[in-house]
Amino acid sequence: MLQRMALAAAVLLMMGCHSNPYSGIDDKLGQAPPVVTKPQQPGGCQIQGVIDVNEGATVKIPVTCVVPNGTPDITFQNKPAFATFLQATSELQISPQLGDAANPSNPTDTSRAYAAQVNLGLVNEPVTISSQNFTIVVHHVAQNATISNFDANAIIHEGDKYSSTFTVQSADFPNGPFTISGVNLPPGVTVQAVNSTTFEIQYNPGYKTVTTSNTTGFCRVADLCSEYAWNLNVIDPRGDMTSTKADWQVVDVRRDPIVIYPNPMSATVPSADFEIQVEDPNGEVEPLVTLVNTTTGSATLTVASSGIGNDMLPFSLMRALWTGVPTKSKKTVQTLKVHSCVYSDYNEDQTQCVDTSIDVQF
Repeated sequence: MLQRMALAAAVLLMMGCHSNPYSGIDDKLGQAPPVVTKPQQPGGCQIQGVIDVNEGATVKIPVTCVVPNGTPDITFQNKPAFATFLQATSELQISPQLGDAANPSNPTDTSRAYAAQVNLGLVNEPVTISSQNFTIVVHHVAQNATISNFDANAIIHEGDKYSSTFTVQSADFPNGPFTISGVNLPPGVTVQAVNSTTFEIQYNPGYKTVTTSNTTGFCRVADLCSEYAWNLNVIDPRGDMTSTKADWQVVDVRRDPIVIYPNPMSATVPSADFEIQVEDPNGEVEPLVTLVNTTTGSATLTVASSGIGNDMLPFSLMRALWTGVPTKSKKTVQTLKVHSCVYSDYNEDQTQCVDTSIDVQF
């Protein structure tokens, strides 16, 4: 009985092996199935395409590179000197200095672009796997120019011929050229270039500069002056502007009134009738004219007119009438004296005066 069971098991085993004698052979196709493998990924580098940075600043830009096998070799083409590849962190450190934004072909540009390329290869193998272009754009940071020897606190008297020079130094534009302008300049001030970096200021304030309407409450060297607060602007070829403040004072210079009368003058005895015009050369007020005395007879002064003349000077036109001059057989010269005053300060004290002797031949 046991022998029959063993024989049956052996027959079944042989039949099973016979139904699939070749392991791994597809019953339908009669061949082994293909082995599925992932394709190798190509190597390459990634870097920011456009990198913006200001002069004087520092940025670090990641450079990510992958190779399928081997040791990557990362190199750069046209990399500017202010850019350094940090291999330990795989970063491009960019530190442009003052002037790196300057465009040699156009100094007025406010930025400069540097085109470069990162290349990926393998160490000890003369092969380039990939290349990627990128651009570094350096932006200019305005630097103030230095203005030297500028007379910011000038004190100038009416009638003076003032002149001073100043110089401009600029790291961006050592030879200029510079444009000079002023805000609230005193009337009549001129600025002329001596050379590309030196400039001369000239000013000749007239005697009408300080008036009753523009005096300041504080004068550094005198009782009467006008104050001018103004700005000097220096503009470089790129359009960057450097400004400095000035506080000038113009000191009032009073002058004697101008007395105009016929000279020589003759009259028929026993009277003389003529005009005397008195002007304020500072252009302030209509002068006050009074009679001092006569050598003989009787004289009067009356205002014929007053106002502003064609020369823009205030005037008083006086009519002098001189009567009672004794009749003589021979011609004689008699003298009429008048006293003319204009304001010498702004408390209206008329102490800037002059006495005039007018000789009349009768």
